Parts: sequence; structure tokens; C-alpha cells
Amino acid sequence: MPTASTQTRDFQSELKTAQAAVKTLAARREQLVGDARVEESRVKSALEALQGLEVPNPHKLTVAQLQQLKDKSGRDLETHLDALQKKIADAQSLMAEYDLISKQ
Repeated sequence: MPTASTQTRDFQSELKTAQAAVKTLAARREQLVGDARVEESRVKSALEALQGLEVPNPHKLTVAQLQQLKDKSGRDLETHLDALQKKIADAQSLMAEYDLISKQ
């Protein structure tokens, strides 16, 4: 039959194990809450960006619709970037021509 000191030691050991488990669970909970906050912030930022682009009801879009919007936006960005690069090249050419004329 176990003595009182053995029972106390077992109880204390179990209590320490339980406390460690509670601490581990609390840390995991805090990590999950933090992850959820980060994800919520990302979603909020994405919705604000879509609203800034005047996308109607962005929260109702499906994944496929969001992918189509992303693809279209990428194509539009490429088109605008190409046009900008052409304008920069034209401006550089005009500046070089101006420099050449001004030296004469």
C-alpha cells in the first residue's frame, strides 16, 4: 500500500505535468491567435485593395474569379509597364538629340 509521501509525490508530479501541458497549450493558443490576426489583416488589406480598384463586392468573389482578376491585373500591369518603358526610351532619345543639337 502506498504511503502518504508516495501519494504526495505522485500528485505533485502529475500536477507539474498538467501545468506544463497547460503552458504548452496556452502558448499554442497564443500562436494560433496571432496567426489568425495576421491572416485577418491580410484579408482586410486585400479587400481594401480590391475596393480601391473599384471591384464590386470583392468579398463575394470566388477563388476562380479572384484568379481571373489577378491574371487580368497582371496583363494590364505588363501593358502599362511596356508603355512606360517605351516613353522612357523616347524621352532618353529626345534628351540625347537635344544634347547633340545644343552642342552645335
